[in-house]
Amino acid sequence: MSTVTVSQPLAQALAHFMQATDLPDGPVAPALGESAEVRALVAAAQAGSQEAFGTLVAMYERVVFRTALAALGSREDAEDAAQDAFVMAWRRIGGFRGDASFKTW
Repeated sequence: MSTVTVSQPLAQALAHFMQATDLPDGPVAPALGESAEVRALVAAAQAGSQEAFGTLVAMYERVVFRTALAALGSREDAEDAAQDAFVMAWRRIGGFRGDASFKTW
């Protein structure tokens, strides 16, 4: 497995996700869809802004975690899978064309 180096803002966003132990049991907040805010954050991330990507991580961390938890059944496995998904998304953000919503991509 290769090592991925990330900047401080992205590392902080991922660390925040990994420490999110108090996720609510209720419904997840409604998805923002592809709002102008999301499109702007994606464009900034594609231009190299790790801060913008960190904001996207913060926006979607709960839904990604819950999806992984539903699929895997284990909190530890779900945390690992969610972190892997965000690292992969960062590495491939340049290839995001907007054919799907960022959340489902």
